Amino acid sequence: MRCFSLRQVCLVLTCTASSWSFSDQHLVAVETVTVFAPQHNNSDVQVSEGSYTKPDVAQWLDLVPGANVNRNGPTTGIAQYRGHYGDRVSVKLDGQAVVGAGPNAMDTPLSYAAPVHIEKLTMHRGIEPVSSAVDSLGGVIQVIAKEAQLSESDELAGSGLLSAGLRSNNNAKQVSGLANVGSEKSALIIYGNALSGDNYESANGTEVSPTGYEKWQAGADFRYTHQEHDLGASFQKLNTRNAGTPALPMDIAYIEGKRGKIDAEHQFGAWQLSWLLAGMSAQHEMDNYSQRLTMNPMMTRSTYADSSSENFSIQLGSGAWLFGLDGVRANHNATVTSPDNPMFEVKNFNAVADQRLGAFAQYTHNLSEQTEIELGGRIKQSKASAGKVSHHMYGMNPIITALQDRFNNADRDVSDMGQDVSLNLTHELNQQWSLYAGLAYKERAASYQQRYLWLPMQATGGLADGKTYVGDINLKSEKAKQIDLGFAYVGEALRVSPHVYMHKVEDYIQGVASVDMQVNMAAQMMSGALPLKFANVDATLYGLDLNYSYLISSQWYVDGIAAYVRGERDDVNDNLYRIAPANASINLHYQNQKVDAMLGSRLVAAQNKVSDINGEQATAGYALLNAALSISILNSMEVRLGVDNLLNKQYQDHLGGYNRVHVGDLALAERLPGEGISAWAELDYRF
Repeated sequence: MRCFSLRQVCLVLTCTASSWSFSDQHLVAVETVTVFAPQHNNSDVQVSEGSYTKPDVAQWLDLVPGANVNRNGPTTGIAQYRGHYGDRVSVKLDGQAVVGAGPNAMDTPLSYAAPVHIEKLTMHRGIEPVSSAVDSLGGVIQVIAKEAQLSESDELAGSGLLSAGLRSNNNAKQVSGLANVGSEKSALIIYGNALSGDNYESANGTEVSPTGYEKWQAGADFRYTHQEHDLGASFQKLNTRNAGTPALPMDIAYIEGKRGKIDAEHQFGAWQLSWLLAGMSAQHEMDNYSQRLTMNPMMTRSTYADSSSENFSIQLGSGAWLFGLDGVRANHNATVTSPDNPMFEVKNFNAVADQRLGAFAQYTHNLSEQTEIELGGRIKQSKASAGKVSHHMYGMNPIITALQDRFNNADRDVSDMGQDVSLNLTHELNQQWSLYAGLAYKERAASYQQRYLWLPMQATGGLADGKTYVGDINLKSEKAKQIDLGFAYVGEALRVSPHVYMHKVEDYIQGVASVDMQVNMAAQMMSGALPLKFANVDATLYGLDLNYSYLISSQWYVDGIAAYVRGERDDVNDNLYRIAPANASINLHYQNQKVDAMLGSRLVAAQNKVSDINGEQATAGYALLNAALSISILNSMEVRLGVDNLLNKQYQDHLGGYNRVHVGDLALAERLPGEGISAWAELDYRF
């Protein structure tokens, strides 16, 4: 269960950088939900806040209406938004597209974000503008970092943050620090954080193993300004070790990642030019024996994976118009070995290249004082290729030999052209009421796992359903027709903003039963079960979500979110896999200049609309009670205390996956239980 920080649970609608506080506010075409990093002594503005103590920034998405997290481990949260997850949801860290090394998404994009360095996390509600990312079918998460701050005078000025936190259930610890020094024209910020935790326990005392972790991140950001030109450069390094992922067949031995970027903004009269060049590399080893007991020594496995990527973005805007070029190219390798069998070696992915390029134009215009329109179009190209693969049983096993030859002799180079179109329209009826409508057509090409998984295996980008899969090189791009309707009411006391939406997705990529005899024989030989094959089907996702707040008095208020989503196959009578159940939160807050207190409930419905093809298990509903208290001391220190799952409720998170560990307190394939009662404390000192 997430660790609440003060004001975490008060969601805010924002337009550009403006928070939805308790004052009059006009809305613009695209609503944005913002989750801020903890802001010391910020009681005059009601905002949602994340936490430095959480080992994975993905957990901040619990605060966003319509967003959820597929949790395969404590540091391996996969973003889900309105039923879309994985590569369908784009993630940008301060404008940089992040590509992990793990073929099973153990190093998800959000796991590379350092909490102490985050200013805020934002997501558009409604239709994502085409300018947001090359692929925006399932939404775009923007993590905005804290930039180095210039001084207002010629003299150097400095500031910083020191933070520490503890959590009782899993003995978690975190320490972090950030320092900024700046002059009138240049500034430097350096930061670092270290987090660790042991296995957590559920409410009935069951130890969920392995769920421990060790993780640290460090980096720097430099800014320089001269007249109408601003230049920046940043670098970050990440190291994760001994992190359990009980919903997957292996755990994280280590992840080592480095990423850097340079970016700039230039003003030329009425035109503004901004550009970014970024790159990253990551190395990742996972295994099934160092953190869990393997019953058969001949079944020990270790996988080494690496990736490298480069991406760029150029945007030119003036007045109502914005034009841009952007793209990302990534390379992937993954090889499976065994420490107990030197001959064992399977090249799962070899010299895989995945390139996506796009160009867009976007127009934003006030049709009247009350009506704003945002219209955008994008064309894009996706290219992919893969090198030859190999298996140590080649020439000895006819099935393996046939599959390897078939893949290596196939045309593995593919190229797809696509397009996105988006329209957002907002109309203000009066000072209190605004209406919103959005339409879009979005496309997304297949991921490299979905194309190039040549042998029945579980390297599926974190699906965590226990099935083996094979890919299809010639998968078609997904094509989504999207509609979103909503309104916002902004009164003196009550604020509410509901949205309803529908996405009709043609050529949705989903696992279906394999009819390939050779693939089926290989799967049964290796796992004893029939595999699934990635294929194009048709699907529909629809639902509603809302956020709200009600001001009881100058010091008391209630707020919360609610969401419901359905995902259905259109070609057969089945549901989409791993769709979040209906959920809501209601939170009572007390707030003054020095003290914030919160008592909140998280309500989750049963999920019976499950996928038959994936063998998905239904889950029961539950309700959790959480409490938090924050106290400001001496205008420079903040102490935050709280208890999650206050009533020690035993529950199973539908998105938490199934136990894949053979020996432990949980049965194999049993739903992973959530964390039991856990007290936590955080201390921030700002200077």
